[in-house]
Amino acid sequence: MKRRTSRWAGSIAIGALLAAGLTSQASAAESDLEPVAFPGVGTDVWLFDERDAYDFTKREPTIAPRYLIYPDRAVDAEGAKQLIEELGIGDHLTEYATRAWIINPTNGVDYHAEADLASYFSFMSLLPTLADHQHTNLKVIGVGDGATFVNNVVSQNSWSLAGIFTYGGKMSPSVTPYGPSPAYIHGDARAGKQYVAANGAVPVSRERGVTVFANPEEPLARVVVDPSGNESLAEAFDAAWDDVLSHVYRPHFPRGRVDPAVTREGFPLIAYPRIGEGAVTQTPVTDPLGTDSEYMWQEYIPASVHDAEPGSVPLLVAMHGTTDMPQHIAERGGWVEQIAEVGAMMVSVENQGTRFGFANFDGPATERLVALLAEKYPQIDTSRVYATGFSLGGANSQSWGIAHPTLFTAVSGVGAPFGGGDAQIAQAAAAAKPNQEVPFYMLQGVEDGIRQLPVTASSRSVYTTIRAYGALNGVDVPVTPDLAANAYYGIALDDQRWETMGTNEALVGTLSNDRGVVIKLAAVDGLGHVSFAPSAADIWEFFEGYRRDAATGELYFVEQ
Repeated sequence: MKRRTSRWAGSIAIGALLAAGLTSQASAAESDLEPVAFPGVGTDVWLFDERDAYDFTKREPTIAPRYLIYPDRAVDAEGAKQLIEELGIGDHLTEYATRAWIINPTNGVDYHAEADLASYFSFMSLLPTLADHQHTNLKVIGVGDGATFVNNVVSQNSWSLAGIFTYGGKMSPSVTPYGPSPAYIHGDARAGKQYVAANGAVPVSRERGVTVFANPEEPLARVVVDPSGNESLAEAFDAAWDDVLSHVYRPHFPRGRVDPAVTREGFPLIAYPRIGEGAVTQTPVTDPLGTDSEYMWQEYIPASVHDAEPGSVPLLVAMHGTTDMPQHIAERGGWVEQIAEVGAMMVSVENQGTRFGFANFDGPATERLVALLAEKYPQIDTSRVYATGFSLGGANSQSWGIAHPTLFTAVSGVGAPFGGGDAQIAQAAAAAKPNQEVPFYMLQGVEDGIRQLPVTASSRSVYTTIRAYGALNGVDVPVTPDLAANAYYGIALDDQRWETMGTNEALVGTLSNDRGVVIKLAAVDGLGHVSFAPSAADIWEFFEGYRRDAATGELYFVEQ
């Protein structure tokens, strides 16, 4: 049978930025393969590591798909290489600049539930030391007897996994997989039914005898069942990637590293950004912006933007956090999906420098960038230019909104680590002009290890940024926070309430001047210092309430 062509073959590659790990392994094609030592795993583990393929033209590195593979039987180095070849996964690992581990049975012969489950948990417990950010996108593959072990044992302990693919093998009718567990099941219709039940899924489509199931309320709880057994291993992996594995990743939001052998909660299903294939395109751009330096940014453009009317498309400027690549906030912050839904354009700028040596964006460079983009893309509506940022990028977006108050229509910061103190408050007061407010949305995680919340009276507290935007926007913010009024932000908010944001609860509220709402604050329970994809929709809804006259700087409030 001709190998199925991946529908993602034209998409942009994904990579892993850091080389952290217990042992680094060169490409198997270029060196002899040696087993990697994992304390407590108790068996040979073969590592195929293609992270060196990463460069700035590719996708967000911290959510690169990674693979733990259980073979049909114990394999030596040559057998491991052969399995990678039969899976057809070698080019995939290079394209996504990522890793795969092949793990043998602990007794060197066949799988036993108790011993190999302990081995699995030992690997999973060590994974945070091998990962750039938590357990974000690990997939498990089982082949033959390895598939039987995955179906019967791993499936019941898969709360931190971002997908299962089994090829062949069997499943005991008494097994109930953990749910939700996105899965692609090849060759065992009964196993497929058990995964479908665990995911609460119903049929949504059928093509070539292959049925796709999804949970009506959680479409990422997705199962595909191919009972025919007719596809080769490589063809089945391509199908599993297209239909299930490429749809989802699973982060852990609270702060600190977690041991998934102990921590069973807090691994929500998050949509893996759909880039390429006629959806949102990602294009890295370098340009001196009229200087002797070289700047870099990523342009994200939904297909709908290309034929849009002049002056009809809003623009979002996104800024990443310390040591991140620009792709981080775009993909992990939920913005790729958000701009696709609303038909906006996004640029994510290199605002802190990288190992690739580009100049850091600052406020003036961002002004030049917005001017260049408005000329390059007449579709851009210059009355709707918004800014957001995560961590230090959030601090930058907040600072530039004050230092350049007519550059952006509105700004937001997610997890911004500090405030600007008295100097920023004075700067904001000096910049304040009638009808030229800069609407501002701040979101912080209650479990953030940087401890922005609860706010304090310190000059470095984010409370000083709230005071600065109060001065800029004509809102009276007390000099000293009052945690009795709000346990996190220290100021009584209008319509203060708890609401659901993704799988978390958030305490939200607003502050207004005599023209309307100009500040929104959100404290997300259970959230650590991570980009928070569910926040994008709420931030965008806030942004959509404002327009700015690009010539005069006047801000207009939009009825919603």
